[in-house]
Amino acid sequence: MKKLSRQTFLKNSGIFLAGSTWLTACGQDATGPLPSPATTATTGLPATNAATIQPAIPPPTTTGPQLVTSAATVNPPANLATVISGDKPTLTPSQPLATAQPATPTRPQTTSTPANPGNSGQPNLDLAAKVGQRMLVVFPGPELTPAIANFLLAVKPGGIVMFADNITSLAQITKLNADLQNLAAKNNLPPFIITLDEEGGIVSRMPVEAREQIAPAQMAQAAGGLDSVRNCAHETALRLLKLGFNLNLAPDADINSNYQNPVIGTRSFGSQPQNVAQAVRAAVSEYRAQGLGCCVKHFPGHGDTAVDSHTGLPVVNRSRAELNQLELVPFIEAISAGTPAIMSGHILFPKIEPNGLPATLSPYFLKQLLRDELKYEGLVITDSLSMGAISSKYGLAEAGRLALKAGADLIIAIGGLNDQLAVFNRLVVAASQGDFEVDQPVARILNFKRNYVKVIATPPENPANLALTGQKAITLLRSDGKSLPLNPASQPVLINFGLAKPSQVEGQPPSTLLGELWREKFPTSPLFEVSLAPVPAEIERINRAAREAGVLVLVTRDAFDTPAQAKLVQSLLNSGPPVIVVAVRGPYDLLAFPQTLNYLTTYSDTPASLRALLAALTGLNPVTGKLPASIPGLYEVGAGLRLG
Repeated sequence: MKKLSRQTFLKNSGIFLAGSTWLTACGQDATGPLPSPATTATTGLPATNAATIQPAIPPPTTTGPQLVTSAATVNPPANLATVISGDKPTLTPSQPLATAQPATPTRPQTTSTPANPGNSGQPNLDLAAKVGQRMLVVFPGPELTPAIANFLLAVKPGGIVMFADNITSLAQITKLNADLQNLAAKNNLPPFIITLDEEGGIVSRMPVEAREQIAPAQMAQAAGGLDSVRNCAHETALRLLKLGFNLNLAPDADINSNYQNPVIGTRSFGSQPQNVAQAVRAAVSEYRAQGLGCCVKHFPGHGDTAVDSHTGLPVVNRSRAELNQLELVPFIEAISAGTPAIMSGHILFPKIEPNGLPATLSPYFLKQLLRDELKYEGLVITDSLSMGAISSKYGLAEAGRLALKAGADLIIAIGGLNDQLAVFNRLVVAASQGDFEVDQPVARILNFKRNYVKVIATPPENPANLALTGQKAITLLRSDGKSLPLNPASQPVLINFGLAKPSQVEGQPPSTLLGELWREKFPTSPLFEVSLAPVPAEIERINRAAREAGVLVLVTRDAFDTPAQAKLVQSLLNSGPPVIVVAVRGPYDLLAFPQTLNYLTTYSDTPASLRALLAALTGLNPVTGKLPASIPGLYEVGAGLRLG
């Protein structure tokens, strides 16, 4: 899930950009200021003048935050875009996973009251406020500014989704989350759901200071077994609770059955339905045990797609029988494990959906299948409606209306504050006209808040759990029996290939950690950082160093999908010395050079994974990982050699 860029929004609203650029949110834009807290109810007003629709909002109490102590401070500038600052990133039978299990976790002691004294029971909400509870909103920057406070008091949203530019440090995000709950409490609103995407691997919103605390990718967790899955959910839950979050938009329950999937990949626990289901259950159970809400995604399954739903609408030609045997298996397990939330995916299933609607907008998927057949009673949350799969055809406001009508409880309509206000106003009108159910979804939202928006006494985190996960994940698929572990006397040369392009879900900028770790281990050995399109002089330097090396270590990133990277690797394989290839993203790079004699994969390049890699290469730790996703034509799930 990606978020809009301020500059891109102001200049090119409605255009989705690929690669490392940010996504713009589409939809109607309000043309006037946010409503004042003293405005009247909106029932029955025409949808064509969204800016004039003003929700009923009581004036804030005199003891509330100084941001909103008077009507004068509640009215922002006429053009709300001028107060937006900062950019936001726009989310065959085989061996089962290892089943070693740690001691059964116990749920921490919780208080009987929410994190703030706001009204989280059965508040007397009017229609506009009930509609607001159906929205998870976003805002720019790391502070609760007057304009943002005005917006939140106008919409009264169910919660807020945080992205990387909302989080500059651990202390800052802890304060921001506390400020938000204080705003709700002082204005007698239900407390906010405060959430983010913290899957681990490439999907993390943590600041630079917390990089060491990012869990390895879900595929790396699965490679180490269910104990690794539990440990990562445990550590992630404790960290997020301490920061003031109460819902994590994870785990990912997609089965990565299509190795060319452009957006899931290592975000998945693997390619085998039952193994993925076991891992999803383990993660959900651990999140619940620690008292953090979790949201399983992307229902009914995004793993067999060839299109990234951030930019287009994926089509999956599964029959319902196939869906039952594959994609639905982890979601059924998640429901059995008691997941409090499920996120819908923007995917079209033409053989199943009777009206040609993507799952997010489909009553068949959200009501008939999820509610009626699978008996799911928790929250249904949409993926961002600003993603190209939805917004390019429907726009934000209409997509929001259709999603709520289809059966979603909460929508994420990422956009500028004006965009989101316009969506809210349009939805109030739709609700007043009976377009979608209101009371029962709001009851589910308030029930989630009673269960998960609480003060929880958390034990200390244990970073060793993440380090152990990184170690247990490393999988050796090829070995010549003599090149590993590395001997410093063999004059190893490291060639580190840069990432071809960030995926749409990248949450972290590139790290220099691998080079730093290499220089610590091999201070006199050469290191080359290779760009996507190396110039001839660079290629010549690399080839010359390769001819003089005792052994080459090639660290690849998505080489199977990057012809320039694959071509250079091919030439180095023929350069003379032994070559060790290490894939630090997906395990599929071997498809680009199947003649490789030494091949390892880490599934992740988080600090925990890279530290584990250097320890494995030098023989400090054994290599025991098992492949959780098949490599077509080469290896099935469960493959893996032991080293050490």
